[in-house]
Amino acid sequence: MFPNGSFSAISYGPCLTVNQSLLPVLVWVHGGGLQSGCSSQSIPRIYNGTNIIARSLQQQSVIVVTINYRLGVLDDMYSTELIQENSSEWPTAGNYLYYTNKSNALDVSNKIVQNMNCSKGNSEMTLACLRNSSIENLTTTYGYRQTKPIVDGYFFHFIHQQQLKKENIIKI
Repeated sequence: MFPNGSFSAISYGPCLTVNQSLLPVLVWVHGGGLQSGCSSQSIPRIYNGTNIIARSLQQQSVIVVTINYRLGVLDDMYSTELIQENSSEWPTAGNYLYYTNKSNALDVSNKIVQNMNCSKGNSEMTLACLRNSSIENLTTTYGYRQTKPIVDGYFFHFIHQQQLKKENIIKI
């Protein structure tokens, strides 16, 4: 998945130095219904990691972590590859897909290929045709299919509004 077992990350704001200060951490995952969006183009702009850091430096430093993830047709296409490679280690992988079995996924894939006019006779030419297509055309042809990930457990074991009323959350 990642060449040499690593991935690239973008850092915004001043470099953190080793010290004994404890800083609050804000983790932001953009919305978009698993179909659109990214952390750098969040609306309103206040949610953009760069803007949060710039505003926090005026009052109190904060660490901002933003997450981008695969969306829509690009996510679904890659998910089938992950399942094939990791089915024994990741038995619940199928729960992340819109399709209930491989024949459904194959039918949808074949329709996309036909609607994109990429039926070229062999898989290499078909793949080359799809790669040369615009993301807009590919997304339009794919259509809007809502994927629904499963929840294995809770990340937060409390209700945020109740914690705010009790003032148990650090204000920054």
